[in-house]
Amino acid sequence: MRIVLQSSVRVFYMPAEGMPEFREIVSDPRTLTQVVSDGHLEAVPLDNHLVMFCDRDEPEVTLGYSFTIAGHYVHGDAFFVRQSDEKDYVSLTDDDVEAILSLNI
Repeated sequence: MRIVLQSSVRVFYMPAEGMPEFREIVSDPRTLTQVVSDGHLEAVPLDNHLVMFCDRDEPEVTLGYSFTIAGHYVHGDAFFVRQSDEKDYVSLTDDDVEAILSLNI
């Protein structure tokens, strides 16, 4: 996973329990992993340069079912970030936020 360019990025965080929120997080692999798990991140590419990150290690029994997006069942916390043309992860734009909010979640 390549994560460079910005020292922090604006992401849309969707917890398994509680309200979604925007967060500024440091864009290093360790911090990104800790946002959703202590395990391994799974990057799920979406349309319009959006990527969803979730924990690929946690079974449904442990975390419960949170939501479905792009045919992917998410169990636990997740967050969304933008991927640049250079394949770096960068902050969400206002248009990205509207796209995320319009997804069938």
